[in-house]
Amino acid sequence: MTKYIDEPEAVVYHGNCLDELKNLADNSVDAIVTDPPYGLGDSDPDYILNALKMWIDGDREHIPAGKGFMGKQWDAFVPPPAVWDECFRVLKPGGHILVFAGTRTQDLMGLSVRMAGFEIRDQIMWLYGSGFPKSLNIGKAVDKRGGESIGWFGEWLAVHDIKMIFATPGIILATIFITFPFVAREIIPLMQEMGFEEEEAALSLGASGWKTFFLVTLPNIKWALLYGVLLCNARAMGEFGAVSVVSGRIRGLTNTLPLHIEVSYNEYDVIGAFSSASILVGLAIVTLILKSFLEWKQGKG
Repeated sequence: MTKYIDEPEAVVYHGNCLDELKNLADNSVDAIVTDPPYGLGDSDPDYILNALKMWIDGDREHIPAGKGFMGKQWDAFVPPPAVWDECFRVLKPGGHILVFAGTRTQDLMGLSVRMAGFEIRDQIMWLYGSGFPKSLNIGKAVDKRGGESIGWFGEWLAVHDIKMIFATPGIILATIFITFPFVAREIIPLMQEMGFEEEEAALSLGASGWKTFFLVTLPNIKWALLYGVLLCNARAMGEFGAVSVVSGRIRGLTNTLPLHIEVSYNEYDVIGAFSSASILVGLAIVTLILKSFLEWKQGKG
């Protein structure tokens, strides 16, 4: 065994843990903490039953062929009982082992550990929320039952069964609230600098308000307006926080591209997450090209 660190407080061995484990003496370890492969591969019942049958029949080292996390063969299945046999051997009497496992395969991990002679005493769970399948606001429902007002448009929306939260309209409103200031930030300073002389002249000559806007105001602010819309679009494409709150991340209904990337990554679909992120990168490059063009046109104007 190769000692990487040899200190009075701790000794660290460098090598494959499965190989080094066999070199440890019996009853020599106080506790084990390990994060083994989760076995995020084929979940077909026959595939799983065949592996369990091999273990029960005595082939405690059997690992079925396949690929798991990111297409890696080492993650095809959870570690077999033979691995936990070695852990049981080196642990001192009364020693504990803490084994991490994936949510989809924690049952198989626990079974494999049990077959080595361990008792499952407790479980530590890491929970995170990634969706709200029920879009009922309980507080508002109670208020409605009690005759309380639910806003200016609440009754009309309820009658027509139009949902705002955890639905597309809510995402649109949140995006507008977040992104439209980018348009105003570009247009307002320009219009303040231009003044009102041209509009006043057009109105004094008999032009209508709409005609003045389309023939006088709009040509003067068109490049600033397009630049603001571009910034608005750039922020909308990458918006995460506000949309995450109001969307509910319902797949196929309210899941935007940034939210899809996060969900894919949390579910260990790294290939899908990076593929989706590549689409955002491509859109960002196109946005930068358009931004440079509009800046050039604004400077030229």
